[in-house]
Amino acid sequence: MKLRALFIFILILLGSQAARAACLPYQGLVTLHGTLCFETFPGPPNYEDTRHGDKAETYWMLTLRHPVCIDKDIVDSDGVNAAVPQISKIQLANYDLPKQAVAEMKKSLGKDVIVTGSLFGAISAHHHTRVLLQLENFSPENK
Repeated sequence: MKLRALFIFILILLGSQAARAACLPYQGLVTLHGTLCFETFPGPPNYEDTRHGDKAETYWMLTLRHPVCIDKDIVDSDGVNAAVPQISKIQLANYDLPKQAVAEMKKSLGKDVIVTGSLFGAISAHHHTRVLLQLENFSPENK
């Protein structure tokens, strides 16, 4: 009976470590699969409602094919890059994309794509998901 309990304990321990290993890191590049879309949010001055004078701000969003978890950034001293147990949508930050890349992304709206980049935690009113992806590479998904 003790051997069986030990075996179950080891399986639980290995399972929890495997689950942790499956979470994405803030450090380095990650690749995500999902559906590309635009979403519009209220911006300045109050970030509440575009019908009451707030500027409309539109952002690239990726609805993930499968929800993912994000590991806490161990070198993050201010807690911005916190662990996220499950996220199914990620805002894409694409500040320096060439016009040609943006044109290709527009052609892929509503379609499945693959994106690569680095993750970071939301820090401003312009960030609309808990975790964002600084986009490095984008490609339509070939099925």
